[in-house]
Formats: sequence, structure tokens, C-alpha cells
Amino acid sequence: MDSSTLFYLLLSLFFLVLYPAVLALIAKLKGRSWLAWGAIGVACALIPVIGLIGWVVSIIVLLVRPAAGTAGASHAMPRDLNATHWHDNIAINAQNGNVWLREKSGRAIVVHSSDIKNLNHTWASNNNAQAYRNRLEVTVNNLDKPVWVIEFDRHNESWIYKGRNKQEANEWAARLSSL
Repeated sequence: MDSSTLFYLLLSLFFLVLYPAVLALIAKLKGRSWLAWGAIGVACALIPVIGLIGWVVSIIVLLVRPAAGTAGASHAMPRDLNATHWHDNIAINAQNGNVWLREKSGRAIVVHSSDIKNLNHTWASNNNAQAYRNRLEVTVNNLDKPVWVIEFDRHNESWIYKGRNKQEANEWAARLSSL
């Protein structure tokens, strides 16, 4: 094996590790599925020319496009809420009973737990009896917007994360019911 072949072999192995590691790291920092983006990085590393283009496009997608359900600067949880429990789109201050709710559109509200009139956990099922599109419909004492739909979509609905969104929605329904 000559030196140029060895060089290209080492360079290929370097990219086989670098591509998935960088994509997984950026995905983790952006709140995305690091495992899925790491797999995309492996695919990009195995196909050098197409992989380089795919890797650049993946980096652009991860950096530019916001993840669904993440807080924008103007829609973030209020700092003065002092939440004792929080999730992507819902938070509770157990000491004073305030609850912060945010819909997928980014519209948010802080209500007192006594203003919550009803909770309804809804989801859709597929052929595998797997629950997806988990959300809590929270009815509050508010004339402007009486029903708030809180999405639970933190985890990818693949077999790896199967049931986690439903479990989190159930936990939050129990938390709100116990206030």
C-alpha cells in the first residue's frame, strides 16, 4: 500500500467519524434526534461526493430551520414564572399554582391552576396501536381563548422512542390534575 492510498483511507475514516459526530452534536444542541442525524452523517460519509453535498445541506437545515415546538425568543417561558416543573410547551410553579401553556403556533398564556376547568389527553393511533400526535387540550377560564392545545412532540415517533410522548403527556395530565 503506497502513501497516497493510505492517506485517502485515513481521510475517509476521519470523515466517517467526523460527519456523524458533527451532525449528531448540532442536532443534540438544537433539540433534535441526534441518533437520526448521526445516521444521516454516516450515510454522507459513505458516499463521498454526494455525501459532502448532503452533509452541507444537513448542517444548513439543522442551523436555519427551528425545531417544531421549540421556544422562539418572544415565546419563551416567562422568567418570573420560576417553574418547578417544565416541558417544551408547559410549565408549573407548584408554590403559587401558576401554569404556563404554549401552543404550537407560539401563543402562550400564564393561568392560575384554579382557572383550569378541564383536561383532555388526545392522540391518534396507527396500525401498530402506537400513539402519536399526543396533546393535552386544556380548558381554562378565559373568554378570549378558552381551549389551549399543548403538543407533546419532543421525541421522534420511531420505534426507538415509541410511547415517550404519550408517557410525558400522561405525566403532565396527572400533574395538572393534582394542582
